[in-house]
Amino acid sequence: MDQLEQGHLDDPLDDPLDDHLDKHDVHIEEETAVCWNDDSKQHPLNWGAFSKYYTVAVVIWLGFYMTILSSSGVCRLCLWRDAADRSRL
Repeated sequence: MDQLEQGHLDDPLDDPLDDHLDKHDVHIEEETAVCWNDDSKQHPLNWGAFSKYYTVAVVIWLGFYMTILSSSGVCRLCLWRDAADRSRL
């Protein structure tokens, strides 16, 4: 029976999970949480100013756009009701 089938590895450097985590700049803390490495370039705290501002602008714009889009349905219903000569629903 090899080491993977036994559920443990004798040499932690041969652990494929550690290799995969290192490839994505993360690590496991307290065996229950996957956390970013402090020097990870993918961690949002380590992004450049342009990336941070761009992400914030996209989130704000999408929130504004979705609010307008969801509110426009009520106006369309009123216009449809008037055009179809329907009473209030």
